[in-house]
Amino acid sequence: MIKEIWCMSHSHLDIGYTHPQPLIMELQSDYLDQAMELIEKTRNYPEEAQFRWTIEASCVLKRWLKTAAQEQIVRLRRHIKEGRICVTALPMHTTPGVDASELVYMLSDLRELEQELEMEIKVAVNHDVNGQPWTLGQLLIDSGIDFYLTGINTHFGGIPFPRMTFFQWEMSDGRRLPSFIGEHYSMFSQFIRSWEPSTDTMHKGLTEYVKWMEDQGYERDFLFLTATNPPLYDNNPPDWELPELICRYNKENPELKIRFVTADMLRDRLLQEEAVPVHKGDWTDYWNFGCASTARETRVNRLGKDLLQTAQMLECFTLEKDRHYECVKEECRESMVIYDEHTWGASQSVSEPESPETFCQLNYKLQNAYKAADLSSYMLSRQMEQYCRNPYQSDKLEGVAVVNPTAYSQTFQVQFPKDYLEEKRHIGAHRSKYYVPYLEKTEPVENCGVMTLPPYTVKTMPFEALREIQKESSVLKENYNLENHVLTTPFYRVYLDESTGGIRQIVDQKSGREILSSESGYDFFEAVRETVDTQWNEAVRETMYGARNEVNDHDKSHWNHEWKAKHTKRSSCSWHAERQEYQISIVTEGVMEGTRGIRQKITFYTYRPDIRMEAAFYKEPVSEPESLMFVIPLKMSEGWQCSYDTAGEMVRLDEEQLGFSCRDYLTVDSGVSMYDDRMCVTLSCPDAPMVQVGNFQFAKENRSIERKENPLLAAWPLNNYWSTNFCANQSGRMTFAYELNLHEQFREQSMHSDGIRAKHPVTIGAAVKAVEEEQRLLEFQGESTVLSVSPSKNHDGIHILLKNNTNQKDICYLKSSVWKIREAERISPSEESLDILETEGNRVRIIMQPRTMKLIHLKAEMHKWKK
Repeated sequence: MIKEIWCMSHSHLDIGYTHPQPLIMELQSDYLDQAMELIEKTRNYPEEAQFRWTIEASCVLKRWLKTAAQEQIVRLRRHIKEGRICVTALPMHTTPGVDASELVYMLSDLRELEQELEMEIKVAVNHDVNGQPWTLGQLLIDSGIDFYLTGINTHFGGIPFPRMTFFQWEMSDGRRLPSFIGEHYSMFSQFIRSWEPSTDTMHKGLTEYVKWMEDQGYERDFLFLTATNPPLYDNNPPDWELPELICRYNKENPELKIRFVTADMLRDRLLQEEAVPVHKGDWTDYWNFGCASTARETRVNRLGKDLLQTAQMLECFTLEKDRHYECVKEECRESMVIYDEHTWGASQSVSEPESPETFCQLNYKLQNAYKAADLSSYMLSRQMEQYCRNPYQSDKLEGVAVVNPTAYSQTFQVQFPKDYLEEKRHIGAHRSKYYVPYLEKTEPVENCGVMTLPPYTVKTMPFEALREIQKESSVLKENYNLENHVLTTPFYRVYLDESTGGIRQIVDQKSGREILSSESGYDFFEAVRETVDTQWNEAVRETMYGARNEVNDHDKSHWNHEWKAKHTKRSSCSWHAERQEYQISIVTEGVMEGTRGIRQKITFYTYRPDIRMEAAFYKEPVSEPESLMFVIPLKMSEGWQCSYDTAGEMVRLDEEQLGFSCRDYLTVDSGVSMYDDRMCVTLSCPDAPMVQVGNFQFAKENRSIERKENPLLAAWPLNNYWSTNFCANQSGRMTFAYELNLHEQFREQSMHSDGIRAKHPVTIGAAVKAVEEEQRLLEFQGESTVLSVSPSKNHDGIHILLKNNTNQKDICYLKSSVWKIREAERISPSEESLDILETEGNRVRIIMQPRTMKLIHLKAEMHKWKK
């Protein structure tokens, strides 16, 4: 029998939605001061009615601490010690758009916060969002977090298990994180209609809910709900009337007591329970399809992350940093995370797409992507110039520096602007713009042939040495043949439609295996526009997700599974073959509804098996629901399998997903693989993270994906399906790239290396003085994946983030070729030592148990690098 209602007061953080972003962040700081006032005002109330406050997002607290007076900080510490204020671990509510490095960054100052406030943080909260990458759980456990609380909003989403479920969320490495799926946040306020306020209304709402829960078989003697402050369900201050209302209610209704609690109090109660069910899998998110409503900026943000990784690897060589550089790095990382935060814009973005606040909030959101990319360009430019010891200005250049920032050897074309060869004024500041990743490179390019560079290597080469590479590569220049609409390369035979240029079949030269199915009627990488079929349904978003009453529906699904979609293919106008050194491209120009024409370019190389697919178009500002996809009709046997990666974790579709989390579409980090017993096809997604697998799946709420013969694989860069705060329409010129690879069988490391290669990660920069030499930062041996390399905070060594995605133990070795390693340790995201690792001379031995993730700190004798 339920005897108590536990009420947790908090402010749900949306960076936007209810207010312009700068305004809401300042208000959020004020809310903490107000919460402390209300705590003190109610100190003499009955114990259960004394106000308590949970800080659900720590970025609010960190901002507050920057300007808080010392007496306010002392006051806060006292309330925390008394259990009246709870501090939680996560800075904000993010999407699966984050990568593993961002997750580490989000937790990197947790210990500093604990020391500042003289406390331990044990709880992480994610309200609103529908899931998080599986690796988040491993990093939370490493950070000392032992309780995870969610209050999912099921609008255009879903929950993996019924509310209120307390379970052990098992990670891929076998460790478990106690997790609680509570009601959607703010439901206490909604059930009692706190805006009235009336104890009669309050009692009616609570007793109806209690009865409903008991009818579902709920067995605890308390219910947990959270309170915000309507009409601000999000970004709300404390409800100043609520403590008095609870006092009145408890006097009138002693049989059902209401008690203010914090997330810590819920944790303490639930961790006492025994026989807690265990559930394992990736908490695959429903919501992130909205990132494709700003597809251009999502691409920009992803490109910026790649540059940041390269800059940080180079920083391990140069140790080039100062206070200014560190501030730039912090601003860059913060902007990336905020772009990946779950709030895209104003609540009226779709209903009022032309309102001033819609424009305002959208501009604030999108500027994070550009700021992050631009600042990462600055960081990379500075690191490249420092590595080469370039003067600020010179009259000529002697060569180039070539950087492979990845854990894999890279084979690539050595290309750089032709004006590098000219004797004229060369300025480092002018060169910096060349690194901006989203700018089109229109200047003439010198192509010096194909070379291979080992992992984590920088090679400086004078122009004379590049001419030798050009000679050695000459055999690869035009090693292809196009005749009678059949293209032959060292890796594939490609069959073209004579009239449209569409690719009807691709045959692997090595195995003779056909990649494509002819049954679907789609060509390879066919552009398809999905809209509502108005013969059956109205072209509105409610066709896919109907109206609901949050108070009364109790998580009833409102997905309209039977909606009818119309799929319109691009019509082809012309095509031609574009022959270049070391590659040939099939280029088609066509007409596509919702665009001002579309140009697609599919490139086959003479020196590597990757197939690059690029699309460019001018998007019209269409506000009716629509999607743009690029489909690949695969020739595979029934029962095929699929794996995708999210924040460093390789996840098997269905069998490694948590409960009823999302199957309809996936947010991938680097890519997705589909495979049967004869072939594995990997689609790498450097620019756009959304994909659909098996068929067109949106709004089907699949509990599993059918494994029918000859499935579709759909790259899904663009849609406007969301009905509230995402972008109602997007317009302007857009470009997206993908790459496809073929393997005999699925291997986790191959999928990751394909994804890295698709980003074209090698950076080529100018060297004013160039003596041919090659320096390698790290040597790595093992089947595990190196996700990132960066300098430690105080430059006493190098941080390496490793992930073993296999089900076997992997013994890895790391060796620094530049620095002498003093010792090595496994650390938490906030750099606490967790384990000491075995070192053998200048080599570190790391035992990676199946599916583990480890952040490694190589402590080294580091000094400024002298070339």
